[in-house]
Amino acid sequence: LLVSDEGFRGIVFNLSKLDQLKILKKNTQAVEVFVGAGLRKQKMLSWAMRKALSGVEFLSGVPGQMGGGLFMNAGTAYGCFGDVVQRIHMLDSAGGQEVIDVGPQDFSYRAQRFCKNKIITGAVIRLIAGDRGRIAQKVGAMISDRKAKQPLALPSCGSTFKNPPGQTAGRLIQSAGLCGYRVGQAMVSEKHANFIVNLGGARADHVFSVLKYVERRVKEVHGIHLEREVVVIANA
Repeated sequence: LLVSDEGFRGIVFNLSKLDQLKILKKNTQAVEVFVGAGLRKQKMLSWAMRKALSGVEFLSGVPGQMGGGLFMNAGTAYGCFGDVVQRIHMLDSAGGQEVIDVGPQDFSYRAQRFCKNKIITGAVIRLIAGDRGRIAQKVGAMISDRKAKQPLALPSCGSTFKNPPGQTAGRLIQSAGLCGYRVGQAMVSEKHANFIVNLGGARADHVFSVLKYVERRVKEVHGIHLEREVVVIANA
């Protein structure tokens, strides 16, 4: 999220107390687990590693809570939420509870089709029994890969743009000569061009100015419109 410097005239719900993590079904091959929307992704991953359960290794090094990950079908090249989610728990605008069965067909790249004007409160995910050592090795390799390729030492909103079909946003931005482009304290990372990093004290307006310039230049240079992955919250 990139929240306007002016704030947001509306209601913001803090779901951090919805951090349940409970086994619903278990057999020798698989486990169904209910996870609350406020559960932190790294807590989910650590729990699965201790239990020798495979399926959420793609969360390695990914910050934030499960609800946000479910909403945007967060993931990496190693997997995404759509691969493991079986049911979604939601609240509608009247406060009514809704539980729906979902599968991979209900998710797409950084998107899903079931939560429009609703609040995700939790989900049931399916994990597979695995080898603890192999899971730990895989997680370690993913974290090392992220540290090597991404500017994790500086604050950012994460990946700014979605990857166009057959392309990567980072390569398009880099080849347009935008690494190091800066407005105020916000800059296109020189380590990974799809990250706009905060050098210290950057305003949301600075980040948004960089974002819009990158969109314009990539369109001019490559003829490709970059679709935003970051969600801008403003009182427009």
